[in-house]
Amino acid sequence: MDPIRVTRILKALGVFVGAVGIAAFLLVSMLLMAFAPEATPEPSNNLVRPVVPKVKTCHTIPASKWNHLLRVNRRVTGRPINRKRIKNRPVCVSHYRKLKRTVQKRKRRLARKLATNARVAIPKAFSDAGIGWRTSEALRVAWCESRYNRFARNSGGYSGLFQLSYAHQARMRGDWFNAYANAYHAAITVRADGGWRQWECRP
Repeated sequence: MDPIRVTRILKALGVFVGAVGIAAFLLVSMLLMAFAPEATPEPSNNLVRPVVPKVKTCHTIPASKWNHLLRVNRRVTGRPINRKRIKNRPVCVSHYRKLKRTVQKRKRRLARKLATNARVAIPKAFSDAGIGWRTSEALRVAWCESRYNRFARNSGGYSGLFQLSYAHQARMRGDWFNAYANAYHAAITVRADGGWRQWECRP
């Protein structure tokens, strides 16, 4: 037999035996790992405590206080209440205080407008007096009497938006030249008299 051919056969046989040996070793290793008993972990004194998520808590107030603030805000702004904001359960104090600060800021802003702006004060005053339907008349009378100047005075002792006499001063609350106060007492007078007979200017 040719020695070169014999050498090639022996090399091929060696490669085949090596491959079979490797495959057998891998198979035995896998079987040992599959059927080996599980190792029990050694007890440790440094156990890790489970992480408990923090739950935010807050002090609550009754829902009635929250809903009352919503009604106050409606009176101040004139806007209807958003149904989604009405609460049936207790509300966090932080949320209540935030809304309260907002409503108080709006009330102060409205008070400044009512005290200084005749076009805002007159409709509000006549509406509060129950004769809101006379608002257009009141605007015309106030323009004729004082040109919407809350500091207007005349030689006869009349002053304010509606040029009221000093007899009204004893009944007025707050500043005499407050636009809302002057308009409100004018509205009371108009309601009591049933018209504008005490004014020279007529609507």
